[in-house]
Amino acid sequence: MLRILLVRHGQCDMNLTVDQRIGGRTNHSPLTPLGERQAQALGAHLRAALAHAGVQPQRCAFFSSTAVRAVDTARLVMQALDVPTDKLTSSEQLLELDQGQWEGAVRRECFTPELTAAFAADPWRQVEQRMTQYLVQQVLPHARPDAPAIVVSHGMAIKSFMRGVLHSLPTMSRNIALANTSVTEVGFIPAKHSSSGTSNGGAGNSGGQAAIVDSSREPAADGRPSNGSMAGGSWHVLRINDTAHLPFDLECAHLSV
Repeated sequence: MLRILLVRHGQCDMNLTVDQRIGGRTNHSPLTPLGERQAQALGAHLRAALAHAGVQPQRCAFFSSTAVRAVDTARLVMQALDVPTDKLTSSEQLLELDQGQWEGAVRRECFTPELTAAFAADPWRQVEQRMTQYLVQQVLPHARPDAPAIVVSHGMAIKSFMRGVLHSLPTMSRNIALANTSVTEVGFIPAKHSSSGTSNGGAGNSGGQAAIVDSSREPAADGRPSNGSMAGGSWHVLRINDTAHLPFDLECAHLSV
């Protein structure tokens, strides 16, 4: 199983107003001091987990979106792992959902049930498609069974990808909450191996059976072929919104919902 850790960036300035205003991409919003400490805590946690598994952090591949908050989160994690930050690959394909004229607008004036239903279908689907394409084409070739690829992205971007993996409706993205620096882990088994079964979860998982989605044959909830079929195999959901690395004083209520 090839493993990918999808990490939401640390707390940034825009997160401080997220209850009132729509953040969207806001690519130049920097990490807050709390966000920096969250990223450092994640790096320390991963360092201990990899050491326990006997894996050198240098064997992991690191990716991020080009947004300042994602790049800085990834770099702080890499520094904690003693991995040179020039090993980071950044791509616009991992950026947050672009909410256009809504960015910076008052949330309650935009997210009415009618507007949300109309807005959800295509933009979220486009995010799902570009995230899936990048993960399949650029990240999976660098993922290893014992050394996961680590991808720092954004709340709605990660949730849109997960929506596709789970073949759920576009609006389901708003029913998944992701905290800053939370870890969402997925595994992928190529088609030639997928018939031989799977293991029970990944490192840090509770040990329960992983959710399995065969992307080579199952259609999405709206009848479309799953984007995962580009790789021909099965996605396995190992954990969602894992914040075990955050002590109480580093937790915050800025969930991506």
